[in-house]
Amino acid sequence: MNKQIIKKMFPILTKIRKKQNNLSFYLKMHIDKNKYSKKIIEEDLLYSLPKIKDKLINTETGFPIEYQYNKVFNLKLASKKIHHLIIEPKETFSFYMSIKDAEKEEKYKKGLILVNDEIQYVEGGGMCQLSNLLFQVFLNSPLTIVERHTHKIKDFPDNMKDSLKGIDATIAEGFLDLKVRNDTDNKFQLNITFDDEFIYGQLKTEKEILSTYNIINNNLKYVKIDDKIYEFVDVYRKETKNNGEVVKEKLYTNKTEIAYELPKEIIIHTE
Repeated sequence: MNKQIIKKMFPILTKIRKKQNNLSFYLKMHIDKNKYSKKIIEEDLLYSLPKIKDKLINTETGFPIEYQYNKVFNLKLASKKIHHLIIEPKETFSFYMSIKDAEKEEKYKKGLILVNDEIQYVEGGGMCQLSNLLFQVFLNSPLTIVERHTHKIKDFPDNMKDSLKGIDATIAEGFLDLKVRNDTDNKFQLNITFDDEFIYGQLKTEKEILSTYNIINNNLKYVKIDDKIYEFVDVYRKETKNNGEVVKEKLYTNKTEIAYELPKEIIIHTE
C-alpha cells in the first residue's frame, strides 16, 4: 500500500479506532457493579457547600483567542448534562457517562487539547477545565474519589493567580475518566453556572453537612530534571468537624511537567 493511500486512510482508521475504544469504555461501565448517576432534579436541594470558580478565558495560552471562546461554548454544552445532576447514596458519578449525549442537539467546537505531548485543535477541546473544576468541588466534600488522572504536562499558566496547585483531573474519552462515589447517606446535587467571566461549580445537599473542608498545598517546588522542569506539590485536605476537631489528611503528591517559562530563581537544579 503506497504512502498516499495510507495518508488518506489514516483519519478514517483513527475514527474507527476511537469508536471501538469508546464502545468498550462505555460497555465496561454498563456491565460493572456501579450504579451511575443520571437523575436530574431542577429544583435546588436545600443546603450548599462552598462554590468554586474558575476564569473562563485564559489569555496566556499563546494560541489564537478564538479557541478560548470555542472552549467556553464546549463547557456550556457539556454542563447542560450535569447541571442539577443528583448523586444518590451508593451512586457513582462518571464524567463521561454523564456528558456522553451532550452533542445530540449541537456539536462541540474546536478547542485546545494535548495529544501525544502536543497541543492540537480538536472538537470538544478544553473540557479539562470542567473536569478540573469538578475535581476541586468533589475534594471539598465527603464524596469518595474513585478515579482521577493528573495532567502529565502543564502547557500554560493558570487562569487565576491564587489557584491551588495540583488540583487537576485530565480526561480522555475511551481512556481516562473522573469518577466519585457517594458513600454517605446524603443526597448530592451538582450545580454548574456561568457569568461573563467565570464558571462556577457547587454541590448542594439534602441534609446539612456539619463538617467543613479546605484543600491546602504544602511543599511546592519546581525541580529541573534532565532539562525539563517539574512542579511537585503535596495536596492535603483539612476537615473541621462540628465539635471543633480538625483532621488533616495528605491526599497525594502531584507531579507535572511545566512547559512554560518560570522565573529562574524558583527552580531547583538537580542532576
